[in-house]
Amino acid sequence: MVLRPMVLATSALAALALAFGALAAPGDWPGANMDPGGQRHSSLTRITADNVAGLKEAWVYHMKPEDGSGGTRLVTAETVPLVIDGTMYISTPYGRVVALDAATGVEKWNFTIPDNGRPSVRGVAYWPGDKNHGAAILFAERQGRLYSLDAATGRPNAAFGEGGFVETKTPDVMPTGMDQFYIIAATPFVYRNLVITGGGGPDAAANLGATGDVRAWDVRTGKLVWTFHSVPRPGEPGFGTWGGDSWVNRSGVNVWGYFTADDKRGILYMPFGAPNNDRSGV
Repeated sequence: MVLRPMVLATSALAALALAFGALAAPGDWPGANMDPGGQRHSSLTRITADNVAGLKEAWVYHMKPEDGSGGTRLVTAETVPLVIDGTMYISTPYGRVVALDAATGVEKWNFTIPDNGRPSVRGVAYWPGDKNHGAAILFAERQGRLYSLDAATGRPNAAFGEGGFVETKTPDVMPTGMDQFYIIAATPFVYRNLVITGGGGPDAAANLGATGDVRAWDVRTGKLVWTFHSVPRPGEPGFGTWGGDSWVNRSGVNVWGYFTADDKRGILYMPFGAPNNDRSGV
């Protein structure tokens, strides 16, 4: 099946497939939006309008390591915790990805990103594995690396890219030079055996620079499978809407939010931002 990228249409939300929700065990939350269609619906019923006022704190996990090894927090934590079979997975603004016992908050494992890296603080993604590969936790490091960790141990998956990570900051998305800033802010999105990433320049960056192209990688090997140009190139649909040479080396037009998908039809929905500084770009 071919995955056909297209821009998110609000009217299509109701029709999106609930594949993750159908497969998830009660109490599990396997994706940032629960299921590929982004329905964010839990089937749990024990917390109700009648008893919610009686909820009490069960445990607290402090994201900053006690020994100070996490360094300075760069950004606010916005992680959406994933829960699979009693284990919670989170990214922290202190350069770590962590697995916790969801019932007690006790840390099961932690992975510290090399080179003082910081994960995308919006969260991680989960791949359930297949007959030859164990389950994996995938996350984007803010400067462009895409990591795959063994979900059980937190160790990098050696078969994925260069010993556990793929360098997504590559010349094809850096047309004005590799010294320009590049960021992956959106949570990676898992569709079957693909992990999909958005990327580009940050808010208030120059209008020319890193492209906002969306790319899909083989979730087992990290090999690039396809690229979707967020600003169309000559011969691609929509190219004529860009006046003159305004499309050349255009930064911005990237996905900062959450991908969704119609699992049955193989359609990816992508909420793109405007060209940088919130202008039309023409």
